[in-house]
Amino acid sequence: MKKYFAFAMLLAVTYGTLFISGCSDDTVTTPQSEHFQANGLIIYNESLSDTLLYYHNGVLKPGYDSLFAPFNALGGHWSIKFLDADKKQLNPPTDPNHTLGWLIDDPNKLEVYRHGTDIWEFHLKGKAIGNTNIKFQILHEGHADFQTVSIPVKIDTSEIGEVAGAKLYLEENDSLLAKDSAGVVTGGFRVAVSDSLGHIVIKFLDIVGNTFTYDPPSPPYSLGFINSDPSKIEIELPALDEPWAFRIIGKQTGTATIKFRFLKDGLPEWESRAFNVAVL
Repeated sequence: MKKYFAFAMLLAVTYGTLFISGCSDDTVTTPQSEHFQANGLIIYNESLSDTLLYYHNGVLKPGYDSLFAPFNALGGHWSIKFLDADKKQLNPPTDPNHTLGWLIDDPNKLEVYRHGTDIWEFHLKGKAIGNTNIKFQILHEGHADFQTVSIPVKIDTSEIGEVAGAKLYLEENDSLLAKDSAGVVTGGFRVAVSDSLGHIVIKFLDIVGNTFTYDPPSPPYSLGFINSDPSKIEIELPALDEPWAFRIIGKQTGTATIKFRFLKDGLPEWESRAFNVAVL
């Protein structure tokens, strides 16, 4: 009887220990957020009007199978949507435990930039001319719920950044006349009646104020103008061999303003704030 009682007590203690141990993983003070199930992703431009990349179940769709980054400037503002097993689009998860992650083969050539709270939107910035690869992830509390295959990225001078500002220089001495940056216009232009000011060269800035290392290719890009008072000033349009330089001609004493437009195939992609022009 004593042996039976001792054996029964051993079983009770062992069972109790196993029960406590087995339940310990479920006893947490902070609930675990659910995994986000995705089978693919789509990368869009900021307005969601153009598809830049399409990936589903380990396969990149031909024609939408690579990305491009400008050198030494931030590229376009891109957004991500995910796909389920049936290729139905899913919005990114909204809980703070899920974030966008990435793995870059050569971080010396490419970086990902995000600003503000837009954790599912980003820019690519090329750090060196050439090619590398990137994988995108959905990170969930330190691990990846989802990861793409390697996506080729090309960094070259034909890819331009997202224009967000401009600096205007006098070509003859490279002096800065005016700029539109971080929401503020500083400087301006002064020209005498029946005289001209120029060549004035425009250099574009990305959203963090970096000056584009290379001028955008023309075509398809070109420079447009909005002249508030053609009776006061005339703008001598850029020549074909100098698409980012122009002159301002004074016609009548007074003041006017100029806005600059960055055009692609004749359509505006960016418009500056108004710059003052004094005609003396």
